[in-house]
Amino acid sequence: MGIKTLVMAEKFKTSDYVKIVKDIVPELAYASNPLDLGHISDFPYLKNIVLISENDVKGMLNFKDLETLHTMQDAEELLHREKNINFEDATNI
Repeated sequence: MGIKTLVMAEKFKTSDYVKIVKDIVPELAYASNPLDLGHISDFPYLKNIVLISENDVKGMLNFKDLETLHTMQDAEELLHREKNINFEDATNI
């Protein structure tokens, strides 16, 4: 199964990650719901992109806005996952 959520910085040194992703996924410019990008044919499992930035980018969720989007069910799921994760587990690729 492919990536469901991509969390990324806006840029690092001379690399502009937003431009790179926009070049790979031009459909982001037309995204009407950044909470569910499931319509992208080349990346059918990609549901959202979370941008760690002060800037807003069409088609991407902003990290600072995530706090307002969560539900009680999300909080319960997070607690469950925290109890089941080990510090040696791979969490980043």
